[in-house]
Amino acid sequence: MIGTAALHYWSRENRRIEMGADLHRDYQRRGLITEVTSRIIDYAFSDLGVNRIELRCHPDNTGCAIIAGKFGFKHEGTLRQYVFVPGKGLVDEAVYSLLADEW
Repeated sequence: MIGTAALHYWSRENRRIEMGADLHRDYQRRGLITEVTSRIIDYAFSDLGVNRIELRCHPDNTGCAIIAGKFGFKHEGTLRQYVFVPGKGLVDEAVYSLLADEW
């Protein structure tokens, strides 16, 4: 396995979903996440009928910020000490979103 990509935390009532992806370092910078992200966004908006897709990542994750920018996600802010990471404690999380009418 070289990585994962998924939609999760789907709120049908609020028409929103989160997406995430991880890719082994040996396979990064080959356009794989870009291709997968495009397909996931299409699926979420077209087939699931969501209005909002969120990306969340550590604020220093430049790869996530680059992907978010490529697809028009807006940086909404940073949730301070939002998630517990073993060995690191509570860490911040940046939030990006894309709305259906922006796609």
